[in-house]
Amino acid sequence: MFDTVKLALPIDDLEQAKGRLSNVKAHVDGEKVTFTGKMGPLRVKVSQSRFVVEGSLPTYCGKLTLSLEEMRACIARLSDAFGLDLASAKVWRLDTYADFVLSRPVADYLAHFLDGPRYCRVSYERTGKRYVLKWRHLVFYDKVAELKQKRGLVPAAWVDRHVLRFEMQMRSRPNRQLKLKVITFADLADPAFRAHVAARWQREYEGVEKKRTYVESVSVETLKRDLHVAGLRAVGLDAVETILASAQRRGAVSRDKRYRLRRWARATYNLDTRTALAPPIEELDSAVREQHGRICAAKN
Repeated sequence: MFDTVKLALPIDDLEQAKGRLSNVKAHVDGEKVTFTGKMGPLRVKVSQSRFVVEGSLPTYCGKLTLSLEEMRACIARLSDAFGLDLASAKVWRLDTYADFVLSRPVADYLAHFLDGPRYCRVSYERTGKRYVLKWRHLVFYDKVAELKQKRGLVPAAWVDRHVLRFEMQMRSRPNRQLKLKVITFADLADPAFRAHVAARWQREYEGVEKKRTYVESVSVETLKRDLHVAGLRAVGLDAVETILASAQRRGAVSRDKRYRLRRWARATYNLDTRTALAPPIEELDSAVREQHGRICAAKN
């Protein structure tokens, strides 16, 4: 469930903290000295007052995913490795994911994702799609293709299978994104916390617009309305706002007309249309709901 994390912990003994690292390098900025190094695949930065470690927990443990018990063991293992009590370390980044073994090539699912609310869609390839906000990214990608690209071992259960990973990367201030005062490393092994994060992960998935297809004959007027809806959903409301603002600056539309068009776009965007999700997305929707249900069931 959890992949890349960034942990920060106050320290008193810089020498002890950096003494357990490999590839240690010193960085001098005036009177401030920091050290960077590695602990296996994890990246570490140590200063006089703070210890920061970042990287993939499953990769560190040599696994694809970590169960609750394995997460507890990971916390203990890292604490022993660094000689620090990392359970109380604050979480500054938190990536949450699930892998779905599906019936079609991953590209068939990626093709149906459009825009996400407030997100900027920054990349699209046959193996992945990414949506970006200042503090958070959503990523859909072909996990088997990624493992092959990095020369990783593909699990036997995934050989000749189609595996899509959906990942929510809270790259900064995850506590604020989850409306929590603080998140500690120990929380990652708490079932209630995992269920809370899983609920947010599912909401982010549901917020991404998916391409829809017609299911029955419609009148010309309904078709015109639905074409407006489809066009707005393909372009995205953020892009519409950018276009209208640019048109006003050029003098192509007045301020009042810009705001009338914006109200129309927002109202039209949310109209129901005589369409249905394509079978690939229906399959993935069901898999996401099942994954969330399994995590919540483990809380009880």
